[in-house]
Amino acid sequence: MKTGLKWVALVWLLILNAGMSSVQGAATRGGSVSEVFCELAHIRQIGVRKDRAQLQVLLHALQRKPDSNALFRIKVAMPALSAPLYWHWQTALLIAFARLEDARSLADLMALRSKPGWKDHPYLIPAIARIKASVAVPRVRTAEDWQRKVAVFLQECKGGDDSQSRHQAICTRFLAEMASEAYAAGVREAFRVLNEAGIDWQSDSVASWIVELGQRTGQERAEWLLARLRTATAIRAELYYDLQALADCGEIAVKLLMGWWEELSQSATSNTDSPAIEVRRALCLQALAAIDHPAARAFVEKHAEERQLFLAQPLEGCPMVFTSSY
Repeated sequence: MKTGLKWVALVWLLILNAGMSSVQGAATRGGSVSEVFCELAHIRQIGVRKDRAQLQVLLHALQRKPDSNALFRIKVAMPALSAPLYWHWQTALLIAFARLEDARSLADLMALRSKPGWKDHPYLIPAIARIKASVAVPRVRTAEDWQRKVAVFLQECKGGDDSQSRHQAICTRFLAEMASEAYAAGVREAFRVLNEAGIDWQSDSVASWIVELGQRTGQERAEWLLARLRTATAIRAELYYDLQALADCGEIAVKLLMGWWEELSQSATSNTDSPAIEVRRALCLQALAAIDHPAARAFVEKHAEERQLFLAQPLEGCPMVFTSSY
């Protein structure tokens, strides 16, 4: 195996900040590595798909305890913040609740404000704020509706025991995603309303990225994200946000990624810019491995050799997960 391929194969391990062998060794109870990541992927997809029929799955997951699985104590980075896996589990769960915007979850989430291990989580107050804003303004059809929803969210998102700058950044990112949904629903003034409300989303790189995504259709979004991956010469933490968002594009992304893989395979054969090509092949296969679609799964299974080189997270029928905070 070439040195470059070895490096690419280890990238995900380094980003997780723990070798899978040590992680596997910690899985003594509460589920294997693959089971934990399958649950995490499922929780995240419930929120992405806004599947309110699965609300009970999320409510049941709230009963998980930090010591319910030895894996939860291991620090990982998904992709930037190194924290116990349980923290990332909590983050993904809170964001899923926030995206559902289901009033039935409010009582359980409000109770967490006094529960050790939850009350200081930086995503708890913003998640509650988003749900309350949706309860106050269930449908956003006009700029006036959106203004009222923003006002409620800002009122509810005040406070937080975390550092003020971090809390403000998370609230801003939530608003950026909410504005994207309002924009997609036909409120073309959605981002202007944020500016008028004094929301400086431009100064936060993640919020700006969310706004970039929000102003594009599904096809445009997938093409924009793929264009960012096409120029990668090294695997950086921020690229995993692109991978996760591209995977969320589903079938649209599958077709684009398969086409890109063929291009990369031809380039690899001719040894053109070999190190960069290896990086891009890794990103391409990782993106496909994160898509919950039969064609993507079949493609990843077909490329067994590359799968062993580029994919460190166990799949076993589940899509890869790259970030807990988007």
